[in-house]
Amino acid sequence: MGFLRFICVLLQKMKMLQPLLACFLAFSIRVCYDNDNWWVTADNKEERKMKKFLCMLLAAMLLLTMTAAQAESLLGGWTLVESAMSDEDKTDVREAAYAAFDKAMTGFVGSNVEVVDVLATQVVAGTNYMYLAVVTPVVPDAQSHYALVEVYADLEGNATITGMKDIGEPLTGLAGGWTEVTEMDPDELEIIWSALDTLNEEDIYPYCFVVMAQQVVAGVNYQLLVNYALPVEAAPAEGQAEPAYTLADAGLALATVYVDLQGKASLSAFEPLALSVQD
Repeated sequence: MGFLRFICVLLQKMKMLQPLLACFLAFSIRVCYDNDNWWVTADNKEERKMKKFLCMLLAAMLLLTMTAAQAESLLGGWTLVESAMSDEDKTDVREAAYAAFDKAMTGFVGSNVEVVDVLATQVVAGTNYMYLAVVTPVVPDAQSHYALVEVYADLEGNATITGMKDIGEPLTGLAGGWTEVTEMDPDELEIIWSALDTLNEEDIYPYCFVVMAQQVVAGVNYQLLVNYALPVEAAPAEGQAEPAYTLADAGLALATVYVDLQGKASLSAFEPLALSVQD
């Protein structure tokens, strides 16, 4: 199954996966319902049934791996913690990620780095972890800011910070500036969701978010880190001419939602973020 997924990822990058899969599925359906046309003669009825079953099983495996390949191509090999994992796996990943972060911070100087959450993992020769963190330079009058922080943990148990990239606005803490948000009322979160739901009209589907900062104006601006999914094309169902679609993780985005004094929310900005600390 792993080799099949690798082939699907390769074909996806070459823009060949959907045409090849469509041809194979059409052939599989023909095999299932046309007993007079086989690529190999089979006189034994049980043998014919078994070949049909294996053919359809392989088609189903290709369909599943195509979806996985499309999601992987969108995320660049990263797995988002908040979508593709069970609660138990999330706990295990976070424990390993925080342990790696603590090791990586040993002897680190220049900034204080406070992890807000573990965002994603990437299996290499070891593991890369991506974090959302608040970073404060160790200098007088320093302004804190949010950043994506990447840590590499090798197979021997060592860990190092491999990069940081600032995201969002500086956290000034001043009147009219942006301040860090550590707690939100459930009613406020529902209002923010009402603005994010408008993205569905553009085939963008947010499914969770972190409120990073707020700015008090004539109302309130909220800055969010959003996990979202996009529809990807799948093979059409039997008897259906049009292609079907399923949702696959697309990654993270930086969003701004404005809530006016009457409590009405609107989406001001939505900017997809690359899961990379490189500019």
